[in-house]
Amino acid sequence: ESDLAGGRGVEVQQSASLSLAASALVGNRDVALFATGAGTTVTVADSLIASTLPQESDLANGIGVRAQKDASLSLAGSALVGNRNVALGAAGGGTTVTVVESLLAETLPQESDGAYGAGAISDYGAHLELIGSVVRESTTAAVLVTKANADLVGTLLEGVTEGRFHTYLCEEGGGCEILATYDGLADGLVVAFESTAIGRDTRIAGASRAALIFEASVGSLHGVEAAGGRFGLVLQHGASVDYADPSNAL
Repeated sequence: ESDLAGGRGVEVQQSASLSLAASALVGNRDVALFATGAGTTVTVADSLIASTLPQESDLANGIGVRAQKDASLSLAGSALVGNRNVALGAAGGGTTVTVVESLLAETLPQESDGAYGAGAISDYGAHLELIGSVVRESTTAAVLVTKANADLVGTLLEGVTEGRFHTYLCEEGGGCEILATYDGLADGLVVAFESTAIGRDTRIAGASRAALIFEASVGSLHGVEAAGGRFGLVLQHGASVDYADPSNAL
């Protein structure tokens, strides 16, 4: 409390395991549920994680769920609503996050700088799976994949309002410096910086700029529908995407 930092609801680390069911984490600060470290496993079912606030020290974060550094997390039949920065984040090689039949909704930008507000982010080698889930009313992007991997199966991405995101240079054990800021973004699925993403039987609607963007990344699309944006599928900087499946409507 003395430095006004933190305020997390639940933190799981050092190969610990947690099973959370029929629970609610509401109105915490920084991160409501945080999992970190190799061997750490978290299972969440039939729960609500909502209205996470930024830490008071710098007004950063407000994240619903974050897994990093080889942790494993599964989320089923749950709702992440009204969080900030990102509803659900996966970071670091070896980190795996699986989301099944869950709702990620009404995610707001980070209060400190107005950035992000994404439903889900997978970055720096993490693997994210969204199965039979809904990501609704996000800012900047519904799902953002940077230097990482993601699979979307039977999922709906719906409603993205305009926002911004940064790229960073981070030091081991130290702080991060913003290298670039990208404004005016409102996209469904963004796959960037040598990432891989696969979409199956997924609908992306109401992203005011592009439904899907692949930048210097690879992927495949099967039974993917894009509706309501200025662009369906955008390929940039050598992206390679298999979208020839006739069941796609891009």
